[in-house]
Amino acid sequence: MPTDNGRRGDVLRGGALVLLGVLATAAVWFLFATPNGRAARDDPRHAAADVRGVVQAHPVESASALVGAYLTLAILCLPVWWLQIFAGVAFGLWWGGGLCLIASAASAAVTAGLADWFAGDWFHARIESKRERLRWLDETLGHNGLLVVMSVRLAHVLPFGLSNIALGLSRVSTRDVLLGTLLGNVPAVAVYVGLGAGYHPLTNWRFDSAVGLINVILLVPLLLRYAKPGWFRRIGVE
Repeated sequence: MPTDNGRRGDVLRGGALVLLGVLATAAVWFLFATPNGRAARDDPRHAAADVRGVVQAHPVESASALVGAYLTLAILCLPVWWLQIFAGVAFGLWWGGGLCLIASAASAAVTAGLADWFAGDWFHARIESKRERLRWLDETLGHNGLLVVMSVRLAHVLPFGLSNIALGLSRVSTRDVLLGTLLGNVPAVAVYVGLGAGYHPLTNWRFDSAVGLINVILLVPLLLRYAKPGWFRRIGVE
């Protein structure tokens, strides 16, 4: 017999799923069925020109709206690249990039937490427990969480939303998801926000060199992890 706490948890999960479904429907409707949504999706520069005055007059409210929109789209596994371009046009490279990095790290941690809350116990009990190799991989990921998250962000193998769900079903900690995303997303966010801010990535060699240097610096710990594993064992990283 399910306990009261169990039933309450099921109700909360069901309510959260309904809320996420409503938000997803509203976001898709806005992006594809309204003139403002199509303008923001197809031509971020044109849309940003209309709100630049609002941003200057209400910087705090505008920044909060950007972060809120980013969180909503990322948690719902919807594309956010266009919003990063929009942030570059509306806020510039530094403010736009900083806001997008904060929002991406927060949304990754929240999405991973929701994935663990919704399906973590089921995944570990029903799937992981029956596959020895998967269990070993999960434990390994848990021990190397920060490096794993940074590798995922720098490699761009999985879409942002799906990778957050996968990390939530693993034993990678929320802290590692948050910090790894904050660091590992710097190059990608810089490119998209820089595009909106007018730095023209792939044609501006100074901008490209700076982004490339950041990428190399972030890759150094990952390379050393495999080249010098003994160094990491001394600090508890297996």
